[in-house]
Amino acid sequence: MVWKLLEFPTLRVVKGVVSLLLLVLSVEECRAGGKQAETALGFADYLYANEDYFRAATEYRRFLYFYPDSDLVPVAELRIGFCLLRRSQFAKSKRYFENYAERYQQSTPLVLEAWYQIMYGSFLGRDLFLSSRRAYQHLQLEIDGTELAFATTYLAGWTYIKEGAWSEAAAAFAGIEGLAADQRQREALDYMRRASREGGMLVRKSPLVAGALAALVPGAGRMYLGEYGNGISSFLAIGVTGALAFRFHQADRDLATLGWGLASAGFYLGDIYGSIVGALGFNRKRSKRHLAQIERRAYREGWLPSSQLYRDIVPSVGDGDR
Repeated sequence: MVWKLLEFPTLRVVKGVVSLLLLVLSVEECRAGGKQAETALGFADYLYANEDYFRAATEYRRFLYFYPDSDLVPVAELRIGFCLLRRSQFAKSKRYFENYAERYQQSTPLVLEAWYQIMYGSFLGRDLFLSSRRAYQHLQLEIDGTELAFATTYLAGWTYIKEGAWSEAAAAFAGIEGLAADQRQREALDYMRRASREGGMLVRKSPLVAGALAALVPGAGRMYLGEYGNGISSFLAIGVTGALAFRFHQADRDLATLGWGLASAGFYLGDIYGSIVGALGFNRKRSKRHLAQIERRAYREGWLPSSQLYRDIVPSVGDGDR
């Protein structure tokens, strides 16, 4: 009976008007949902700008849960990686950004930023140099634009310095001299190139030579490293214990001979090992001292690499109260 009534023209018009109203209401609901999504993301951005990275990451994840179909999902996912990096979770952020880049794959600013952040995490945390090199290779293939090429290669030069690859660092800085946009960048490149070359010419000690000298003459390996006090102590310790072992051997006192002989052998082997490790430590200290000098100068002059490849990828820290 009802459907027969709907066959009348007037009722068909009413049915069409009702359908149109339902369509309008659904559109408005979608718009409201979009505004809610932007509001939720804005709160997470507010926490990030105030350096509350743990809560910001939580809010970004909440956004992903409630708005999985939003166009802002890739942005929220990337900013979770930024939160991990700012909390000094370098290895975890590296894995996160790698997964992000592999999942999206396209050469969008967000994906390029993810590769850049892998390099920046290596610059901050070190010990991630292989991942940084892979990220730099991706950026070299996909980057477009003089400013971006300068930023990525400049950061690569810094990671080479942190790695101790001084010659590669010097080559990286020299290779982008033509991309410098102003006098400040040219001065930065000139200093970084010279500092990298100086790093490659630092006086170093050979662990092989140090170990060989210690094996030939007790204490000589330490003296080679400039540790004269330790060298004399090692020579006396090995010489005295060895002489006592020989004396007790002549007196047929086997137990005492064994004890002093083991002591002498222990001092001897320890001196060789200590000389090798000391040479490695000597080189490491010289490099760290030179690196600290570079960082102080760069910090004072504002020559440290940029923390982001693109502006506005994440909120500016310190702007949360504005």
